[in-house]
Formats: sequence, structure tokens, C-alpha cells
Amino acid sequence: MREAEFIKVAKALADPTRARMLEEVRSRTEMTCGDVCNCFPKSQPTMSHHIKCLADSGVITCRKEGQFHVLTVNEPLLLAFAERIVGGAQVRPVLRSSAKVTPPQQGNTRQAATRRPASPRAAASKAPTTPNIKPNIKTNMKPAKPGK
Repeated sequence: MREAEFIKVAKALADPTRARMLEEVRSRTEMTCGDVCNCFPKSQPTMSHHIKCLADSGVITCRKEGQFHVLTVNEPLLLAFAERIVGGAQVRPVLRSSAKVTPPQQGNTRQAATRRPASPRAAASKAPTTPNIKPNIKTNMKPAKPGK
């Protein structure tokens, strides 16, 4: 493993969210991007950024399956990274089940419990509005005289 490749992987895994994402994908062999988003209480754009960082470093690979992107862990790269950290000692790969994740059929399966709470400004903009009613205002103005 070259120095530049090692540093890219180390930077990608330095973020706690990305490290947990890698563990999650690795524990299930493969996951869709939507499945990964459902596992974390972060916004979809944030999760896409983390997935891109992991993919750019080579830690995960992404393949398109219909309209879904399926993520898998690049085990040889991860093994080379671990061996370099340990100092050249032989690292044994962890065996996992070979269960495949099937992409969801349709609809948004994201749980409401994992969503981030809306900001007060967003909540205020979604508040129900009352119809436009002219206020009853009394004025001290005298009626205009005709002819002037």
C-alpha cells in the first residue's frame, strides 16, 4: 500500500460516522445508500458526503443496480491498511455471512424516529396560516368633503 493511499484511507476512517458506516456495511456484506441513511440520524446530503469520502478513498465500492447504489467494503484494501498499521504482521480477515441485501421495492422507508428534528425556522414556516382577514381599525380621520 502506497503512502498516499494509506493517508486517504486513514483520513476517511478518522471520522466517527464514517467508521461506523464502514462497520455497518461490513456487517451486512452490502447495503444500498438508502439502507445506510436509515441507520444513522443524519440528513441524506450529509450521508451522501460520507459515502463519497469512503468511496473516494477506496474503502467501499459502489455499483449501480437499477436506481439503487449498492455499497460493499473493499476487503483487500482494508486488510492491507490493517497490516500496515500493525507493522507488517499478518492480519486474519474476519469471516462474515454472505447474506445479500435486496434493494427496497418502492417508497421512502426512512423511519420518522431517525430524522433530525426540524429547525424552529422550518417549523414556523410550516405552521398553519389563517386566511387573510382585514382588521377592524377605527380611525380618527374625517370623511373627505365633496368638491375639494
